[in-house]
Amino acid sequence: MLIARVAALVALLTSPLAAASAQVAVSGQRPPQDPSPGDGWNSPDALDLMQRAAARRASVRAAAGAGANQDGVRYTIRAEGQIHYTLEFAGEARVVRADQVAVDVDWRPPDFSRQIIVGRRSEGRLPQTITYHIDHLALLLDNYRGTIRLGQGDEVPGAPHPAHAGFLGLYDYRVADSLSVRTAAGEQRLAEIEVRPKQPGLPGVVGSLFVDRDSGDLARIRLSFTETAYRDPSLERISIDLRGAVWAGGHWLPESQQVEIIRGHAWFGFPVKTRIHVNFRVLSAEVGSVDRAGPALAGHTIVSAVPSRLELHADWTRPLHLTMDAIQPLTEAELNWYRSDALRLLRGRHLTGLNRFRPWLPAVSSGIRARRGEGFFLGAGVEWRPTDAARLTALPGFAAGLDRPEAALDFGRLVGVWEVSLSAAVNRTQDLGRPVRLGGGPALFGESPTAGLLKSLSLLVGGDDFEDPYYTSGATLTASRPFGPAGTQAVVTISGSVAGHRPARLVWGEGWPGGGMSRAVRKADRGTQADLAAGVRWDLGSYAGASWDLSATVGGRYWIPTSSIDSADQGAATDPPKVLAAGEVGLRGVREPIRGRPGWTLSASVGATGVTAPQHLYLLGGRGTLPGYNFRDWGGDRFALIAAEVSQDIAWPWVRLYAGVASGTAAQSGAGARAAAGRFGVDESGGPRASGWVGLGLFYDLARIEAARPFEGLEGGHLEVWRLMVSVAPFVRGIL
Repeated sequence: MLIARVAALVALLTSPLAAASAQVAVSGQRPPQDPSPGDGWNSPDALDLMQRAAARRASVRAAAGAGANQDGVRYTIRAEGQIHYTLEFAGEARVVRADQVAVDVDWRPPDFSRQIIVGRRSEGRLPQTITYHIDHLALLLDNYRGTIRLGQGDEVPGAPHPAHAGFLGLYDYRVADSLSVRTAAGEQRLAEIEVRPKQPGLPGVVGSLFVDRDSGDLARIRLSFTETAYRDPSLERISIDLRGAVWAGGHWLPESQQVEIIRGHAWFGFPVKTRIHVNFRVLSAEVGSVDRAGPALAGHTIVSAVPSRLELHADWTRPLHLTMDAIQPLTEAELNWYRSDALRLLRGRHLTGLNRFRPWLPAVSSGIRARRGEGFFLGAGVEWRPTDAARLTALPGFAAGLDRPEAALDFGRLVGVWEVSLSAAVNRTQDLGRPVRLGGGPALFGESPTAGLLKSLSLLVGGDDFEDPYYTSGATLTASRPFGPAGTQAVVTISGSVAGHRPARLVWGEGWPGGGMSRAVRKADRGTQADLAAGVRWDLGSYAGASWDLSATVGGRYWIPTSSIDSADQGAATDPPKVLAAGEVGLRGVREPIRGRPGWTLSASVGATGVTAPQHLYLLGGRGTLPGYNFRDWGGDRFALIAAEVSQDIAWPWVRLYAGVASGTAAQSGAGARAAAGRFGVDESGGPRASGWVGLGLFYDLARIEAARPFEGLEGGHLEVWRLMVSVAPFVRGIL
């Protein structure tokens, strides 16, 4: 299957567009290189090519003014684009709104274009009041202008064009690569010219221009901007990729474009971003000579047909939601490649318009929360970005119930396309039941029982925060890298850590709201643990109308138990150091319900681990694994879990109906697992257990009310009753 997908991708990149004229698009991606500083910059070949490109652009205007028919080329094209507005919460992305537009373009020399939006339709997935700049709904025709302007000047007011004759002295140029492409018009010889500003502190662009060595035409423009080029202070980054193709007569004309606009918060660091992804492709083009008897025209306009006609565009025969998967936003692999390549060219200077130093919180509950093992916690962090490739965050806090500080420090850096981070923490509260971790994050096993903010509310109301806490102090080194194109991207993560573990105690007492009925804190063992783990998450693409991903994690740990003066911890004191191994595999498929179409989710995971302490156990039961049962009644060193859920909108966006089932088992196959489970107070599940639930998703499915029950009677002390749960959509849990 993978070979077939790769073959299809190669065929797509190398085949001509469906048009009457033979053409070829310039594509491909060259791995970032690290030549010595100054190597090849402003060589005679690079400067000659750029002067030829600038002269070619200038000659269009001059030739048109002189009436030279051979250069008086007029083209009209029909293009179609999709605009996705995406909201990202702690790395989880959700499309807020999708638009599709159809544009007719008439371009004539020396400096005239008119774009008419002849079709437009949109679909909202989350509440929004988005108004796009009109140039986001049309093609960028900047090949023949002196400056590059975006967002009607609100985003980029005017960066000097690196191939304009008047601005050649502002940039450095270097020949990075050469290639040849064959078309019906003959062989086209191209050179990739890397470009960077001579003074990175001034407004400008950084990236690559693909220049036709024979004609001087620009075949492709791939650019980002320096930080001073942005007017909007919330802009993190804008990436532009304009690709040309050779049409009839050997003319380089637009073929496709991608624009990625990423925004954060100008002064406060929080893991919420918005992303506008604009993707256009040219469906057809006609090339002809300019009518010299007509009036000379100048200026660039974008207009729209009347709203009543836009949605009646005849070329749209499929519903919008069925076309959304055809055009993928840039993957993290591609974005990291663009960013690392631009940073390499700028020698580590800033590319983002965001502030270098900001207050920072990774989630709401990182600033304020209540937990059985901490009491009330208050924290406040700061973020500093010395360069676009490096990030330092510090998050100190104080747990009132323990009367002690907690702190976390994290340094991350982009090294090529690898994201590398080194983090250290003191007295960090962790949750048992998820033994294999990468970079301190959750393992594949189960879902987070509930959002951090809801854990605090649940503790205040019902005395349970749905955690089994223990404390760690140590350091973690993590490296991750995405591989592959959109639709088949895989992210590989490698992590190593060393941390001391100690058991938590109940500090949420009678004096706190809900303290009198708090669930007891079950004890972890004391010890020191060294971990090494590797994992991959692979986007398998879309099948059966759903998006699928496969995750796998393998790890090993070296556990050194520590003796304790607390008699409750003595069970771990006599165990010798041990080397333990663990591995998990998970598969997940998701299809969103859209416009009457039902949706569904299917997930399955299995795993095994060596156990010598309770924090190595897989814990099963209740929220996050088998809703309806008591919370984490079972545990073992082996687990299997499968869950399926169907959903249907019954009054979108106000109400969505859910129904689901889950089945899982936890087994204790070793003496270490049985001993640790006995100290922790859990049994093995005694075979598969199953439960089901029904629920309502409210207001764009942001809030959920569910009732769950086990599929068994009084066996094992579990009453056959419905249990009410309140939760939020999974993609917003990370910021709460």
